[in-house]
Amino acid sequence: MDIEYAREYLPFLSQRATLIAMYACVAILIGVFVWGVVRRVRAYRGAGRSLWADVNGRVLPWGTRLARAARDVVAQTKVRERRLPAVLHLPLFYGMVLLFLGTLVVLFYEDVLHWFGDFQIRGLFYVIFEAVLDLAGLALIVGVGIALWRRLVTRPEYLTPKASTLLILWGLLFMGLSGFGLEAYRIAAQPNEWAAAAFVGWSLSHLLTGVAEPSGTPTTVYAVFWWLHAGGAFALIAGAAWTGFSHLWVLPANVAAHDPRRQRTALTTPFDLAAAMESEEDVELVCGVAATDALAPAERLAADACVACGRCHQECPAVAAGRPLSPRDLMQEIRAALGADLGGCPADRPAADFEDAVWSCTNCYACEQACPSRIRHVDYVLDFRRALVDQNRLDEQKLGVLAALDRNQNPYKLPSHERAAWLADVPYADEVLFGVADSDEPPEYLYWLGCSAAYDERTSLVARATMDLLRAAGVRFVTLGPAEPCCGEPAKRLGEEGRFQMLALTAIEMVKETGARKVVTHCPHGLNVFLHEYPSLGFSIPAVHHTELLAQLVSEGRLAPARSSAATGVVYHEPCNLARAGRPEAARRLLRAAGTDGGLAAGAVAPGRSGGLRLPERRGVRTFCCGGGGANSFYQVEQEERRISGLRLEELLATGADRVVVSCPFCLTMLRDAAGSLTGRDVEVLDVAELLSADRHS
Repeated sequence: MDIEYAREYLPFLSQRATLIAMYACVAILIGVFVWGVVRRVRAYRGAGRSLWADVNGRVLPWGTRLARAARDVVAQTKVRERRLPAVLHLPLFYGMVLLFLGTLVVLFYEDVLHWFGDFQIRGLFYVIFEAVLDLAGLALIVGVGIALWRRLVTRPEYLTPKASTLLILWGLLFMGLSGFGLEAYRIAAQPNEWAAAAFVGWSLSHLLTGVAEPSGTPTTVYAVFWWLHAGGAFALIAGAAWTGFSHLWVLPANVAAHDPRRQRTALTTPFDLAAAMESEEDVELVCGVAATDALAPAERLAADACVACGRCHQECPAVAAGRPLSPRDLMQEIRAALGADLGGCPADRPAADFEDAVWSCTNCYACEQACPSRIRHVDYVLDFRRALVDQNRLDEQKLGVLAALDRNQNPYKLPSHERAAWLADVPYADEVLFGVADSDEPPEYLYWLGCSAAYDERTSLVARATMDLLRAAGVRFVTLGPAEPCCGEPAKRLGEEGRFQMLALTAIEMVKETGARKVVTHCPHGLNVFLHEYPSLGFSIPAVHHTELLAQLVSEGRLAPARSSAATGVVYHEPCNLARAGRPEAARRLLRAAGTDGGLAAGAVAPGRSGGLRLPERRGVRTFCCGGGGANSFYQVEQEERRISGLRLEELLATGADRVVVSCPFCLTMLRDAAGSLTGRDVEVLDVAELLSADRHS
């Protein structure tokens, strides 16, 4: 097919003068852009290291990181996790990228290939080219329109309408509309039967019939608008170095700079206490961030990648409870302290400025799960806490917890000789208590009780139910019982790294002494310590949650819980340290084994049953915190309007269930306390193991 249709370069303009002026502007633009990028990258320098020195080597392999960054950018992986943001951001992003690539294609053809022959965008390629770019321009306008509507009309509480963001959006809208206006004028002044391929411009060109001319005064107006359009493009490109629009490259850089192998619930280890004690030289054990100026380069980059989208704010339990913490605002304050944006000035904010915020955090990782920039918010919270501990800025509650850990190796301030005293009433205690049990070979599992089961009467029933089930399945296990130390998790979360490592070293030696090949625990917090904190201290051992082991035993036929009505009318609350660590399925499988269907939608009831398993609206990786994480079980946050546990219980009971099943001792305690404050409704809170054990004996 012979298509007589070719693109005219710079129509209605003086080509020579326009090219000279345009490329002079491009040269200036390149200088301004590079200056802005260099200035921004220099702002990432911290703790005496450059960004490259901080990231390279420590965070390899690069291939895995770059692949994840490419997925997040090209496929918009994180953006697509929310429906409305995806609806606006996908057309905005892809439209902008296609229009930018289209402009580069034109410049390459006309200003590079032009010198090597008669190269011109023409024929079928030009028809397709015009159609694709019109579609891209339309997508851009639609995406920007929805974004502006959200920020200016619907204005959700979690979305802050920043002036710089609005300016960028208005700029993009102007680019889209002015581009179509210029195209419409060209088509109206130079009609062609194939011009309908540019369907938007062609439709608008009918409005300019009789007005648009190939010469005369109208072309002067065209030239003015062309330069305004070009100027808008130049301003947006410069903005990608000097404003929040820099997230176009800062966000992918942050994704690439962080280790994808590091589990979400794994915390940082600033020093190795054992190595320091063995060293013959004086070793200064420094940890924490006393001020924003001490932030590491990777942390500075991550803060700069925050686009204030508000997803973390929307998911945060501290925000919902009215506590003085918003992960969004925390990141924005740190970002402002970098002074990387136009008009910004570096500021050294002390950790004390963020004191109320960081103690309000429950370390539930909801912010990190939601963040499209993959920022590790909890790292900042922990580093500020460490600095506050070092500065002795702790209230009596937190000091009491740390003192109890030091003196009695438990955070409950109870005597160490009372630890796991209830084991004396267990008939088979001599068979499972390490040091007492008579066995010729090491046990397969060490059952780690944890401080909660050791001292809390209610949680001890969970441990007893778990041991009953393990014995029924023929699992060879032992427990340290009264000799078991604290795993150290409360100290770690409070920011007392030295005390954590001292407790950890004691616990590690005790675990080694048992000779057990694996660890099982009903506490997701203890599990997280075994899986992610102890390895950084040089000790690794396979560890599983009790629901995972019980589910395995059921699937192997070694454990057969009865399917009875005892499992009806149940709602399952998934603990943060399991669900956001990618381990949520075992408990659901167990509940199915107990006669429920764990694959139901939120609030649904198993067909044909009067009860069944309900799942709350926020479940899986979006589960809502009970309020007990981040050592919050051991101190009270005074500045809150509602208890987080009460908010979660309301969500759970909204499903219509009257029994709440958990798989974490902190969740058990927090939700039981919340249930105790209810009037006119009797709510039972129990652990998965208790439910299975009850079913077996029903």
